[in-house]
Amino acid sequence: MFPNWNTNPYLNLLFLEARARGWQISGGVRLENLLLDLEELEPGDVFHIQWTGPLTVGATSAEEYDERIDTLAAAIRKCKSRGVMVLWTVQNVLAHDTPYPQCEARLGTLLTQVADRIIVLNSNTREVALPFYDIPPEKIFHLPHCSYLGVYSGPVTSDEARDAVGIPRDVDVMGFVGVIRPYKGVGDLLGAGKLVADRRSGCAVALAGLLGPAAEPEIEAHLPYPLPLHRHHKLLSNREIVNWVAACSVMVLPFRNVLNSGSLLLAASYGVPVVLPRLDHLVSEFGDGGWISFFDPIDDDERRMESIATAVEEALDARPGNQDAALQFARSTTLYQETRSYADLLEDLN
Repeated sequence: MFPNWNTNPYLNLLFLEARARGWQISGGVRLENLLLDLEELEPGDVFHIQWTGPLTVGATSAEEYDERIDTLAAAIRKCKSRGVMVLWTVQNVLAHDTPYPQCEARLGTLLTQVADRIIVLNSNTREVALPFYDIPPEKIFHLPHCSYLGVYSGPVTSDEARDAVGIPRDVDVMGFVGVIRPYKGVGDLLGAGKLVADRRSGCAVALAGLLGPAAEPEIEAHLPYPLPLHRHHKLLSNREIVNWVAACSVMVLPFRNVLNSGSLLLAASYGVPVVLPRLDHLVSEFGDGGWISFFDPIDDDERRMESIATAVEEALDARPGNQDAALQFARSTTLYQETRSYADLLEDLN
């Protein structure tokens, strides 16, 4: 598997049943190690590529990245000639923040050709990817991202969570929990938070998770902040993840473009409603649940932040009904379903 991020919760949940059936999961996180690993694979083995972003690490030009793609393509084709099967999960149409979008599109085309099955989390992935590459419909395996019910801990109340992280119980908290990178748009959350606070009292914003250097200026641009801003920038423990998520009144995911989001499933698992961009594939997948409010991810900064603020207020005004709807959604997509379906897929390949 590549990249083999052994602390990634999505991957650890995905492989539970496969490991129980005797599959050995190995792999690294760098291209040079991947090429060595591919040479060792034998008939009956499976190469599963999850994210393409790590392939660019250290590449200084599009030409260098193209060379890496060519090298990887040759290695994969040698594997296939030995009877190795290939899986690809389309986590993103193109890697987030990639400096080489044309190379990413070329890599996507390659993977559509060499993969025996292509896993999509969002059922509309093929349509979203069409401007860049065409995923053969007969190769598609729809495997929705499961919720995190029971994964980190049992239920925790909002009051318990806020006491643990130091947020007052009597405020409306607009939150973001997860690694903070430029494409996630936390600056828009901060801007929208100011607008919400101008129209209603008792508001706060929470940001928790590792802060990437490239995203720091986006936050600094909004400081000093006119309303309470609770920040905790580190790799969160499982318990910290639960507390920061459960402390939120609404989880704001101000992406301008996104295909899948584990943060959405995490919020649902603790009954926290979500604000998402109004993109056709997201509305189609989640729009009927009543626990998601959508904003318009338009290029105009002021209008976009106003749209986020409006969506936040809708979510806050709809409680507690949208909290119950979020939990109901989380119960409909379970770890049991996901990990068994994936293990079945591995066995079907052989």
